[in-house]
Amino acid sequence: MTLPGLINKTNNTEYVIALKKSYEVLSQVVYKFRSENGSVQGALSNATTNEDLANIFIAKLNVKTNCGENNEYASGCMPDSYGSSSSPSYSYSTSSNSLSTIITNDGMSYGFANLNASCNATIPPDGCGRIFTDINGPNKGPNLLGRDIFVFMLTKDGLYPFVFYSGNPIYRRCGAPSDANLVCAQKVLTEGAMNY
Repeated sequence: MTLPGLINKTNNTEYVIALKKSYEVLSQVVYKFRSENGSVQGALSNATTNEDLANIFIAKLNVKTNCGENNEYASGCMPDSYGSSSSPSYSYSTSSNSLSTIITNDGMSYGFANLNASCNATIPPDGCGRIFTDINGPNKGPNLLGRDIFVFMLTKDGLYPFVFYSGNPIYRRCGAPSDANLVCAQKVLTEGAMNY
């Protein structure tokens, strides 16, 4: 095996471990929501903005930095933009991609998008909200969906890797052109590797 290939394999292994950790941490928070409030909906009943959703999680996480909406309170909780190997960059500072962002003590970044505090949507991904995680923090690359940035969906039933794309559970498309890398968390967690 060549040195670049070995480095890439090592990086991918570290990414898989970090993604699993991120999912476990967020899942534990959601479990606490359900235990303390009877449901995810109960915990989010007053969350009407991205920042409201972030603050509910902040109360349960070990937060190092709170950058607020669109990284406005401090710089660098999430990279200014992210992309996929075949798509242009997306900006966190536009209204359509707005996130409230934090960095936890373990160096991971999270961005929260509140979609529907009542959590009454029946078809994901239009649930309560979405959570972006940059598993190696804002200052390390490659800042690509499906590589070090992954997406989870918060529904009335709990937290799940973002598995729906164009209305279909097609996580196997991870690595394909366009926005299919939004579904890579499910593929990595299911297969325990980055097989793309």
